[in-house]
Amino acid sequence: SSDQFLEMVHPEDRSRMREARDLMNQNLAPRAKDEYRLYKPDGTMIWMENHRIRGTLRDYLFIGISQDVTARKQAEERIRMLLHELAHRVKNQFSVVIKIASETRQQTATAEEFDRLFQSRMQSMARSHDLLVKGGGNAVDLRSLLFSQIESFGIADRVESIGRAATVSANATQYLAMAFHELATNAIKHGAFAADGGKVLVTWRLLGLADSGGSFELVWEE
Repeated sequence: SSDQFLEMVHPEDRSRMREARDLMNQNLAPRAKDEYRLYKPDGTMIWMENHRIRGTLRDYLFIGISQDVTARKQAEERIRMLLHELAHRVKNQFSVVIKIASETRQQTATAEEFDRLFQSRMQSMARSHDLLVKGGGNAVDLRSLLFSQIESFGIADRVESIGRAATVSANATQYLAMAFHELATNAIKHGAFAADGGKVLVTWRLLGLADSGGSFELVWEE
């Protein structure tokens, strides 16, 4: 019955569905489409979509199709969450770019030098972003992150890494990527990579449990 049906409808959607039923009882056309939440007998909530048209044989008859659209609504919610996260990350990236531009300006004396160094740092960010995209946007393998920055200098064969497999968050990825990039740049100019046969050893370990305030230690040794 109508009462039994309305009891199954989510309380926030019930008045809208009651209105549609009342209109049909008065031989008046309701909205052509409605979306509403419905509780199944086992207590599970699903999303339903109703499509209605007036029948052609009798004016007082209405033809309706009810469709379970729960999967679609869940996909729409995931998209909304992803867009919100994307907006947050883009805003954060803008802040990082502004900071990098400011620091690069302070470290360079000419426009040509600024252009070269700034582009190099932007390319570093791009490489870390590519890894994030490949990893689903949430985390990146630490070793892959390290070598994504090293390989661009053509010195990957002079770097050894020791540490358990570990992943870093999206936020930490961009900062670690910049750190690796700056360390490699400095090593090329003044450190191990400036000399024939010079090598770098990168090690990391977790001190204590991460969920109880443990810390992460990474050592770059030339």
